[in-house]
Amino acid sequence: MSRPLSFWERESFFSESDVTIVGSGITGLLSAIRIREKFPKASITILERSPIPFGASTRNAGFACFGSPTEILSDIQSMGEKEAYTLLAERWSGIKELLHIVKPYDVDFKFLGGYELFFKGDKKKYEETCSKIHYLNELLSDLANEVFLIDDDLDELEGIKNAIGAIYTPYEGQLHSGKLVLKLIQKVHSNGVIMISGVEVHQIERSGDTHLLHTSMGDLKTKQAIVCTNGLSATLLPDLPVAPKRGQVIVTEPLPSPLEWKSNLHWDEGFYYARNIGDNRILLGGARNVDFTGESTDQMQTSDAIQNELESVLKKYFKVPASTAIEYRWAGIMGFGPQNEKGYLVGKTDTEVIYGVRLSGMGIALAPIIAKKISEFL
Repeated sequence: MSRPLSFWERESFFSESDVTIVGSGITGLLSAIRIREKFPKASITILERSPIPFGASTRNAGFACFGSPTEILSDIQSMGEKEAYTLLAERWSGIKELLHIVKPYDVDFKFLGGYELFFKGDKKKYEETCSKIHYLNELLSDLANEVFLIDDDLDELEGIKNAIGAIYTPYEGQLHSGKLVLKLIQKVHSNGVIMISGVEVHQIERSGDTHLLHTSMGDLKTKQAIVCTNGLSATLLPDLPVAPKRGQVIVTEPLPSPLEWKSNLHWDEGFYYARNIGDNRILLGGARNVDFTGESTDQMQTSDAIQNELESVLKKYFKVPASTAIEYRWAGIMGFGPQNEKGYLVGKTDTEVIYGVRLSGMGIALAPIIAKKISEFL
């Protein structure tokens, strides 16, 4: 602790609260909003170790994903049809729920649709996936009509190179992640929630009827502690099967001509993804499957291996000038199972700490669902 707290600081910012949420990402902010709705008079505090939310909430690609066919088929194979369907249904429900909490125009939300792309060398995989589209549409018919459509002519994908086919869904959305978090921060402030940045929580102990948080600002008391730190939860929740998985992104400089496509793009079971930012920038991310071991880390730095792969993919699959520069590069930390298992975790520990973590790269869609479940524990 760098300095002792004054009486005023202790009484105003660090007094015992009814609820303290660790982590001010999308899940933590939405949880505070839900809890305030349920308990209008409760004192609620959010603690964030960084100046701004810095795990995945502001370092993602800004996708409101329905999901791509090969990703869903892979999930069915690994999780089973029922569990994969439930996860997908919750993603779709979460997107719609989010749009009841924030106005689409406040966060640049647009349903621009999405394509799963198949490139030269993928003909067999493309044919196999196309043969299962009827099955997927029947499976998902309770959620939406004609979720996936086979697109062989590729008229809407001018500007993409080497594609042999695509599968389209109108139910993919994109938004501005920074504006989303800012809007949620404004909402929690307007609801009387205290949000404090620069406080790192090292440990949470049960102390009688309260929780004692050992932090970089000293020990703080709260009646109920809630952990919403997603892939960075190992310190506070060491017994949970949550592992950090890094995702990396590049964004081009403004291109000389407007993009001929505007939508979400996925390929290779969702391990690669791209989208437009405005009319003339390309965001490209993923490639975690190139180095699963190296990307199983909580370090925010980008790596040469993945960055070089993303630049190579940009030139291979997108019609951009050879001189196109990369203006932005970043990494964010997602939460998966140790063996890349999907499926979020919401519950309560033996010491009564509530948690909502392991969003599996689907935080924008799943956070509203997790926040509601967290509020139901109170």
